[in-house]
Amino acid sequence: MVFGATAYLIAFRRFSFDKWTILLLFGSPFVYLDLSNGNLDWLVMLGATLPAAWGAWLVFLKPQVSIVLMILWIKPKKWLVLLPVLTLGVLMLLAWYRLPNLSGVNWSASIWPYGIPIGLALAWFAWKREDVFLALAASIFLSPYVAIQSWVFVLLPLTRKKWLLGVGVLISWVATFLFLKFAKTG
Repeated sequence: MVFGATAYLIAFRRFSFDKWTILLLFGSPFVYLDLSNGNLDWLVMLGATLPAAWGAWLVFLKPQVSIVLMILWIKPKKWLVLLPVLTLGVLMLLAWYRLPNLSGVNWSASIWPYGIPIGLALAWFAWKREDVFLALAASIFLSPYVAIQSWVFVLLPLTRKKWLLGVGVLISWVATFLFLKFAKTG
């Protein structure tokens, strides 16, 4: 938990968030669940703050939350550096999509396929604006399975307006409560 909390703090500072934004993000259930469940979203968050050649090794730990970011990182000057990582990621994605249907598992908080239009719109704007926050948020809507704590990436675009982030954190608590209450027991 200490490593994860420290990595989140470093990532948030590298994103140039002020102390109130950091407090709001740490107040979200997604960060708490990530840290308490021993998940790795904090590594992906930290990797997103690094240059593509270095960060790719961290963000590809969870391709379901980073695939749009990896596409965003591919630029003509960088493609040779990222080619081995991208190849590995594509192979991981092919294996991932061949998994059995995970929609009925109790930990999946994905809204796939209904979120695909939102994810594609976010991915388009991420590409046009070269926006890391939108790229990370888009991946959540495009993934057939996502754990509840990975929804922290959807809060990132909201950090540009504190009041909107506050509303997002409040909604995240309600959504998490409802998800945990009504999650199917596999």
